[in-house]
Amino acid sequence: MVNIVQEVFISYDQYTSLMEKITQLPVVCSELKLIENMPQYENIIMSSLHVDIVGKIKSLRENSNVAALIIRGLPYDLIPPPTPYSNQQDLETILISAIINMGIYQLLKLYPVTYEGENNGRLFHHVVPKKQAIYRKTSQGSHYSLGMHADNCFLPFIAERVRDGYSVGPEFLSLFGLRCDLHVPTRIVALDDILDKLDNSCITQLMKAEYRVRTPDSFSHRLEFNLPLLVKDESGIFYCRFDQDFVTPENENAKKAFERFKQACDDNDKVLDLILQPGDFLIFKNQQVIHGRNSFAPRFDGRDRWLLRLFGVSDIQRIFPVDNTNSYHAATIDRGLVEN
Repeated sequence: MVNIVQEVFISYDQYTSLMEKITQLPVVCSELKLIENMPQYENIIMSSLHVDIVGKIKSLRENSNVAALIIRGLPYDLIPPPTPYSNQQDLETILISAIINMGIYQLLKLYPVTYEGENNGRLFHHVVPKKQAIYRKTSQGSHYSLGMHADNCFLPFIAERVRDGYSVGPEFLSLFGLRCDLHVPTRIVALDDILDKLDNSCITQLMKAEYRVRTPDSFSHRLEFNLPLLVKDESGIFYCRFDQDFVTPENENAKKAFERFKQACDDNDKVLDLILQPGDFLIFKNQQVIHGRNSFAPRFDGRDRWLLRLFGVSDIQRIFPVDNTNSYHAATIDRGLVEN
């Protein structure tokens, strides 16, 4: 991977076309209905954006030279409600933003998912500060920096064998800007840029299952697994489950390699600090990009930083639904173990 973050800009004419078509759609009140309408939303995006921009978006999945994509200036709900500190928000109040997200996921042929134990089964996670989470290391905390990590890395990755009952971890993670804080960027760095700073012995150590990986604080249940931090597929492409806050090395060699990886991540001149303004859409390969953010002091005045987070996978067959009523609510606990 050449580690390029590709950036595209939506023109005024394209913005207007998107907005006109979306505002003519009937109001949708459920995420299940959003899922059902994804092909329609894709058609709106394809008919409104220039062919070259559509091509750049569609190429993200297969282009190994691109780690992330930023689309600047998409339509969003122009008068969003106060920042939802309870993490609950009526879908109708952010419907334009939700439709844009779902249309892009359909264009990328990604299935949006949410994971059991987090976000109460809702697809869209509101990345906002919460008073009761100020001192927790989650996307809704603020007092502490959110260390560099890959999301939900306790789950099996796409390059690993199926783990019975456990859904595959998110391949893609997107963030959509609704309310901006210029002092709180999203920090990302491509895995290849980290590995370039490590020798073969360190990489070999990181590929050993000598790291205790825990569910993050945002999950209601606690799980631990001994797993490798690096996994390589048949094509020689690396995937990573580094999390400086929720991974513990199991021995001295593992600890040394972990610290070297962390240093190569923190001191990397390829780290990008990205500000997402309202209508900006960032999507990256969660298992090949490490991300985080610094601490900040929220005001809790209704206008704090607000991003919409969405997870995506390419193979729905590796999602085990929690139950038959919701195909996108992915199990993170082996149901057989629970039942026994």
